[in-house]
Amino acid sequence: MGLKDILAYERGQISLRTTTYPIPNAAPAFNPSAVTRIRTRLHMSQAMFALYLNVPTRTLQSWEHGSRQPKAGEARLLQFAAADPALFARIMLGLNGSRKPTPTPQQVLPKRSSRVTRKSSGTRKTAARRAAKSKSG
Repeated sequence: MGLKDILAYERGQISLRTTTYPIPNAAPAFNPSAVTRIRTRLHMSQAMFALYLNVPTRTLQSWEHGSRQPKAGEARLLQFAAADPALFARIMLGLNGSRKPTPTPQQVLPKRSSRVTRKSSGTRKTAARRAAKSKSG
């Protein structure tokens, strides 16, 4: 839309198409037990669920302990996870365009450990690295 269109609209020479969208309600507030219940319903560790929500693990822990409340955007994601855990897991994994039936979170999520390990010093090694080293050595 350019300046000529704006002037024509102001003069009543053209009409503009408008689209009306409903305004969603604010995301609900989540108490600590609700956050924990959503996470356990997805069968996820705190670290894995934090990755899905794109927040630090400490942030998720502070929600579950009640020292912090999720912000509006985070609360909206928690609302989606609570409403349909399988769909939430599929969307977070980028599988929402599939025409296959919606899998359960157990089918979507990794079968092994969902533990996320962070290397805090050069001397620590994960169990997998130690096992691989012992097999080769």
